Amino acid sequence: MIKVLVVEDNETIRRSIKDELLLDGFSVSEASDGEAALAKIISDKPDIVILDIILPKISGVDVFKKIRSIAGITETKVVIFTNLEADEKMIKEISSLNPCFYLNKSNFHLEDLPAKIEACFAT
Repeated sequence: MIKVLVVEDNETIRRSIKDELLLDGFSVSEASDGEAALAKIISDKPDIVILDIILPKISGVDVFKKIRSIAGITETKVVIFTNLEADEKMIKEISSLNPCFYLNKSNFHLEDLPAKIEACFAT
């Protein structure tokens, strides 16, 4: 079973993502800010993180950088899931961290998320 951590500060969106993933048989935990996300990533070692960019305490970009720099979690898969319109600099920065996908919340249907997660593990 794939362990997913959903990192989203909007409770309604976070619960919707969690509910969708639970229906599809994923093991799901959640965090509402970057600090809590890092603690859970280090302690729980999820297989994949669904990560918003704009978060309280520590930004999603900084969480992603830490994932890639802390031994034991550097290979954690990450899907960026945000409404933020990234500029060229941010896209370059995020791309260098190797996310599985960069998804825009406003242009994406949650029922398609399980397939995206599965695609991250396809070889």
